[in-house]
Amino acid sequence: MRLSEALSICTKDIDLKEGVVVLRDTKNGKDRLVPFSASLGEVLADYKVHYRDKIDNSNLFFIKMNGEPVNRGTVYKQFRKILRCADIPHGGKGSGPRVQDFRHSFSVHSLHKMATGGLDIYYCLPILSQYLGHQSIDATNHYIRIIWELYPEMMEKLNYSYIHLFPT
Repeated sequence: MRLSEALSICTKDIDLKEGVVVLRDTKNGKDRLVPFSASLGEVLADYKVHYRDKIDNSNLFFIKMNGEPVNRGTVYKQFRKILRCADIPHGGKGSGPRVQDFRHSFSVHSLHKMATGGLDIYYCLPILSQYLGHQSIDATNHYIRIIWELYPEMMEKLNYSYIHLFPT
């Protein structure tokens, strides 16, 4: 999900039992359901019980210790701190690594996993597009090029008669 989507999640929109979050009024003006893994569910449940429920000043799920909403600045500050601790250099504004890179990495790995798991890549792309909340497959299109660069063995699985659908 986008950072803005994560920061706007309300407590009522997370279903820890079913492992799904409702994202409301997203970038493209649509609501969508996003499933999450059992391991993330455990982390969210732990956060909720040991932290979130003790500071009940907001409807938002992610809040600071003072009860204020977590904002982009807080996320970026913590992200840069984690990069420093991991001894990962930051190239400066616009050079990354960026928080958004997690979304891109997830997308590429998900598409690769679906395609190498036997699903036709032209079937996988609409699924990924919907999951990411894109308005069209065109918005998800550039992940195809990233996949080809990182996983050239997938080219063998593609039907070359449709290659023109994804321009360079």
